Amino acid sequence: MSDLWHLLTNTIDHNRGIVAAVALAGAMACWLVGCQATTSSLMHGDQQVTASQLHDEAMQLDQQLQKQRRAIETQISDYNAEVELLKQRAAAATEDLQRQNELRQQIVQTLGGFAAQAVGGTFDPISAVSAVITLVAGAAAAGLGYDNRRKDQVIADLKSTGLTATASPGSVSASSAS
Repeated sequence: MSDLWHLLTNTIDHNRGIVAAVALAGAMACWLVGCQATTSSLMHGDQQVTASQLHDEAMQLDQQLQKQRRAIETQISDYNAEVELLKQRAAAATEDLQRQNELRQQIVQTLGGFAAQAVGGTFDPISAVSAVITLVAGAAAAGLGYDNRRKDQVIADLKSTGLTATASPGSVSASSAS
């Protein structure tokens, strides 16, 4: 056996380059076959992951981002609805102010006409009654308009909170009783 061992070591000694190359090639082959490539994790930067693990992490992160996008889109939609409601309320308030100013101008013109007739001595009771009727009708129209806007706002508020009056006026509906 010592002769066999001696023969083997002498052969290795005489062919050092070939033996070293074969040993290096064998080690490299084992490394290439046995070790997978790794990179830093997308979710945990201090860990190393393989290609399949990286793909799984990328899919998880993509799902999370899609969920966040849907939540943001919902928030944007809610914001836009709130802005639109604010615009509608501002337009209604501006319209209400215009009606109030027009009613004031009517009253001032009518009272000015009465004053001019009284000073000029041409005061006519029939025209005074007609002017009073015009003032009362204008005030009634303004009150009716105010009531309609107030009721519209109450209905809009009920719709936005999800409460609806489905029962008769004397009874309590199930959605508002709880």
